[in-house]
Amino acid sequence: MAKIIIDKKGDSTGVIIKLSRRAGQFTLAILICLGIISFLIPFSVFLISEITVGIAFILTLILFWGSSIYFIRLFLWNKYGEEVYEIKANTIAIEFNYKLFKERKRTLKYYKLDYGFCNRNFTDEIYHKNDRNKLDNTKYYYFVLITESESIISNIPMKAEDINKLL
Repeated sequence: MAKIIIDKKGDSTGVIIKLSRRAGQFTLAILICLGIISFLIPFSVFLISEITVGIAFILTLILFWGSSIYFIRLFLWNKYGEEVYEIKANTIAIEFNYKLFKERKRTLKYYKLDYGFCNRNFTDEIYHKNDRNKLDNTKYYYFVLITESESIISNIPMKAEDINKLL
């Protein structure tokens, strides 16, 4: 189940919507193990096989450390990650919070804002908030902010009851 926090600012200048969903313990354990193993493999190969440090070893380090960073980033997203939408009078600020770092703060201007949802498999078919009767409790949906220029689709799948809380 998705965790939804809606925070209305006290000075009524906007709303902050935080969406998050945690992965299971098994998934988190696999991701952290892959991250640690990817980091340690080049060192163990270097110590065991007595190879000289050359361009091949450096490329191997870059490859394995890059994959290690990717797995650690996936772990952080699945453990602590949340999408933060800060909606003000004419702007929307979007950022992804991994707890240790924040990514992709993007600000969009809008003149007309609407909310909606889309099906997990058909993100090109967006329903507006008035189409709640199309929600099926057995399926997952994505929350959508609809402006006149583009639609901002959440990355977190939610059940129909969570979508209803947001709409």
